[in-house]
Amino acid sequence: STWDNVKVSGGTLEAISKNNNGVYADGDIIIENGADVVARGYYPALFANVNLTVSGSTVSATAEGDVAMYARNGNVDIENSTIKATSAEDCDGIASGNNLTVSGSWIESSGNDD
Repeated sequence: STWDNVKVSGGTLEAISKNNNGVYADGDIIIENGADVVARGYYPALFANVNLTVSGSTVSATAEGDVAMYARNGNVDIENSTIKATSAEDCDGIASGNNLTVSGSWIESSGNDD
């Protein structure tokens, strides 16, 4: 959790919380350059207050009681990546306050059927 941006460039990150977010950023979350991220939480596993960007990476995000990946006030951009977003039954797998853009990626999402 940070009051700024979170950037994962390459490497591996595993962030697990039973009662909160796996990863929380008051700014942006940027996952890039072949990073492998596993995030689990009760609330959104990946929560960006602004933008959430995944580029050329692999993400597994699981939220027990909420959306799995969320950008509150910005965009979710996913490019050339593999995403598994598992959310609570009545929640979207991936959500944003603005736009959701996906290109050249494979996404598996569960949760809300709407």
